[in-house]
Amino acid sequence: MTSQSTLERLVSVCKSALFPSIYIIRGIRSPNPRHILRTILAVVQNIKRQIQFLAVFATALCLSSDQIGLKEFTDKEQSSKEKGIIYARVSSNEQATEGHSLNEQVESLTTVANNRDIELVHEPIKDEGETGTNFDRDGIQQVFQLAKRDDVSYLLCQNVDRIGRSAAETLYFLRVLQTECEVKLRTTSGEQDLDKIEGLMHTTLMSLLSEVSNEIRTSKAKNTQIRRFVEEKRWHTIYPTIPFGYQQAADGWLEVDPENEEIVEEIFTEFLDCEAYETTGRRIENRHGPVLEGHRVKTLLQQEAYIGKPQIPEEWNTNEDVQGVVEDSDLKIIDEKTFKRAQRVIAKKDQIHSTDEESNTIVDFIEEFDLFTVIQSSEPAKLHCECGCEMVKNGQRNLKGEIKVHRCTCPGCGKDRKWPRENEYDRMELVYDLLNEGSEFLKSLK
Repeated sequence: MTSQSTLERLVSVCKSALFPSIYIIRGIRSPNPRHILRTILAVVQNIKRQIQFLAVFATALCLSSDQIGLKEFTDKEQSSKEKGIIYARVSSNEQATEGHSLNEQVESLTTVANNRDIELVHEPIKDEGETGTNFDRDGIQQVFQLAKRDDVSYLLCQNVDRIGRSAAETLYFLRVLQTECEVKLRTTSGEQDLDKIEGLMHTTLMSLLSEVSNEIRTSKAKNTQIRRFVEEKRWHTIYPTIPFGYQQAADGWLEVDPENEEIVEEIFTEFLDCEAYETTGRRIENRHGPVLEGHRVKTLLQQEAYIGKPQIPEEWNTNEDVQGVVEDSDLKIIDEKTFKRAQRVIAKKDQIHSTDEESNTIVDFIEEFDLFTVIQSSEPAKLHCECGCEMVKNGQRNLKGEIKVHRCTCPGCGKDRKWPRENEYDRMELVYDLLNEGSEFLKSLK
């Protein structure tokens, strides 16, 4: 076996581990997948399981590099003049002032371009005050459009985490740039060529470190919000809106709104009588006018504050040491017996309206198109509401008269929507066609 074939096999093994096409498309078909976040996390977990082995394996190869012809991980300079674009991002004003500001990033990357004889063919692209946890950013979208130009060879960026802080999405985005657009990433630490073991390892490690760091920071922030909600009774640290029947107190908590207190009681009474959300809403509107405008009857019926026990969303409380329920008898409007009866009716209705007919889920759209296309085409693809709560399935709807999709509802603020909408599905088809024209890499993921 020649040293070159050994190196080729090594790169092939690493690509297979870090870009597992079968795992991405087939392995995520768990029963009733709830949202694309689980898909992404599954890919990330697969990467994390592989990374320890790859790190040890790569170290061993480095020690025997003379035998297999693997050169030291150094940055090979291009002899001919190449063209590139600069991308910079900061996620907050604090980062802009205390960390690497946009101007500082652009300045250092311009120096890199001059030292490497890279011609900059566009003004620096900047995303200011934008999170790296998703790719719904004007700047990164512009990068992708410019990368499709034939004359662009490099994307210059301060660090991998400026591209994104979700390891799976970031790696996939960079992979698409390199395979589809022939654009490589160059950071201040050098060229990151994903076709080479050194570039693949470095980019993967940096992406994972960035994601872990972001997870820790997010977890700390959420725990702080939860404690403020529970201990300091600050309603808006978790929920953006005040539930019907309450008003905001001077201390930032809730207090019963005497004008609507009786209407809340009527909502439960009418619902238990007719067991229908729309009929309940109509009865209340006929009697009191459009007082429920902006509120969904089902969401109101599930509000634990009415029994004096407001709590944080279930998916928020990942810390067993933190109690997510606030016992406050002053907020009680409905007795627990009535509340539990309403929940049993809701559960029965959910069972009745559920169907064995298979609906198209996010995973189905990923299989039809691909992960990156779906994320780029629909902002709420992760099925999280603007208020931060996880959206849940709430019935089915038809898409274009032939595809069954889910209606999704936010338990926090009550907003609901169909996913995907027709225009989002059309965008998926368009982006898919653009990305897959002549693509051998994306075809292998089907």
